[in-house]
Amino acid sequence: MKKLIILAFAFCLVGSYHRLSAQEATVTVLYTSSVRGVTFSEEGGNEKRVFAGLTLPQEGQLRLTRGNTARLLYRNQTITLEGPALYTMTELRQRTKEATSEGFLSRFWSFVSNSIKDTDNAEQVERYHRRYLTNARAGISGFVGRESAISAPRYLTQAMDSPHLTFKWDSVAHPHGYHFTITKETAAEPVFSAVTKASELSLDLSELLLEPSAIYVWKVSARQADRSALESSMYYFSYEPDAEEYVAEIKEDDDFKQLSSQERQLYLLYRLEEGGLLHRAYRQYQELSADSSREAYLYRKLFVSFLARMDALEEAKSLVQ
Repeated sequence: MKKLIILAFAFCLVGSYHRLSAQEATVTVLYTSSVRGVTFSEEGGNEKRVFAGLTLPQEGQLRLTRGNTARLLYRNQTITLEGPALYTMTELRQRTKEATSEGFLSRFWSFVSNSIKDTDNAEQVERYHRRYLTNARAGISGFVGRESAISAPRYLTQAMDSPHLTFKWDSVAHPHGYHFTITKETAAEPVFSAVTKASELSLDLSELLLEPSAIYVWKVSARQADRSALESSMYYFSYEPDAEEYVAEIKEDDDFKQLSSQERQLYLLYRLEEGGLLHRAYRQYQELSADSSREAYLYRKLFVSFLARMDALEEAKSLVQ
């Protein structure tokens, strides 16, 4: 297939995620077959319902009633439980003590486990965001942080697969409006230019006659009363209308096929971010976290950490408030 054009720092961004400071391993709930048939209790405590997205204490016990199943993640290993049974956390940790998990799937499970941490409240999300950006700046030459007067989320960079896109940015409101441009990386004149009072602009990329896989730069400036301007950083992207072929290849991976149906969606989200299809990942996170399924809480926590990595801190915090 035609390869996606991935910007030079795409894999480095995911790599900086893996360089986040090590934390104590946690037991993460990936799936339960029922919201009633799986419960957890600490010694002397009451039983509480267990559902996807929860992280469980190191000590306690899990009870599954007849016909119910659960799938847990601990130290990059998945554990499948079936009821009726009572499992101690010590017993479950012992199951993974001898096992080893290496290669791509190990990195994937590490991604899932660490993405769920530090997403319970706004303070935790801020710390996660700060650690991630610190690692990104240290690992990527030329990495742009939030020093610019106007900033934008990084899911509006890299490979854009959908023609319908809303560019948005955050800054103090400017009464004189914004000047928005899209310019081919190697050109001097913009292919699109607009003035708007809003801090966002919706476009149909297919109408701009962009060259597929060519690198473009979008930026925005805020016009001031004295005719000066406050400028954003330059945000690089490519228009990839054939990206569905890349997604189809992911679904043919041996790693993808050996996962359960619930886990495949997590794997796809991981590969989209790794492959630079950040806006597609953003759209899928939005859809999944708004769903009424039992896994919606898990997707929401993953969405929060994704937004933090995309430097969309306020948007991330809004999901935990």
